[in-house]
Amino acid sequence: MRQDLLIQLSAAANTVPVFRQSAQRVLALSADTQCKPSDLVNTIYQDPILTLKVLKVVNSPHYNLDHKVTSVEHALVHMGMNPIKNLLLPFTSSREFIEDKSIGFDAHQYLSYLLCTAHLAKHIAITIQHPDPTECFVAGLLHDFGKLLLSQVAPLEFSAALAQSRTTGCSLRDALQNSLQTDYAHLSAHLMEQWKFSAALVQAVRHQHHDPVQNSDMNICVFAAIQISKHLNFGFSGDNCATPFPDTVQHRLGGTLEQVAASLRDLNPLPDDIKMRVQV
Repeated sequence: MRQDLLIQLSAAANTVPVFRQSAQRVLALSADTQCKPSDLVNTIYQDPILTLKVLKVVNSPHYNLDHKVTSVEHALVHMGMNPIKNLLLPFTSSREFIEDKSIGFDAHQYLSYLLCTAHLAKHIAITIQHPDPTECFVAGLLHDFGKLLLSQVAPLEFSAALAQSRTTGCSLRDALQNSLQTDYAHLSAHLMEQWKFSAALVQAVRHQHHDPVQNSDMNICVFAAIQISKHLNFGFSGDNCATPFPDTVQHRLGGTLEQVAASLRDLNPLPDDIKMRVQV
């Protein structure tokens, strides 16, 4: 893992912009004295950067908790409504937002991909009776964070990798490894480990591309959700190169990628607002 990139990415994580739509929602809720906690939580979950900011802070030494907080709901309990609003306002009031030009492809479809993957991970977790479906949701939402940071820190190399992926049909992950000699999954996991995220979430992000034969059900949920999102074109993350389910995942989920994806094609696991944004 390139140490120079780790240093740059860690610094960039503090300033990476949010998505415009979620920023507008947070601003509206901050001005609403009748804002419900559930409204704030759901709005934060609409943006991976806002979600990351909240969980990073609540797991910091400032709160000195004796356990890892893995959901925005639990963060709200420990931090309170107003501190979370105050934490998020500086990020939402910036004039800079994540746009197509800042990542090289449709930012709207990219956010759709992340949200769909998160909801699918949660749906699969419920199906296989994972004890914490919400943490699987968060892992699915944040799994691509390293890729997003790379697009900000190394835009020229990222753009070249996108071009290689489109021209040759290889995955963006392989193209980025060729151009930057790094794996964004490992970068994401390393940063989350530094920020004191749970070991299970860190491992699910680190092994998102690998056969989760020796890993937990959370790994299976995240791995499967990523492949289904790509297979069914739920948004766009830079490529739609889905990996077939290995035997371990087939056995756990009861079918091949195509069979499990077909059972979800009607988008029933996804909220209505995301259904409207996804092109199948």
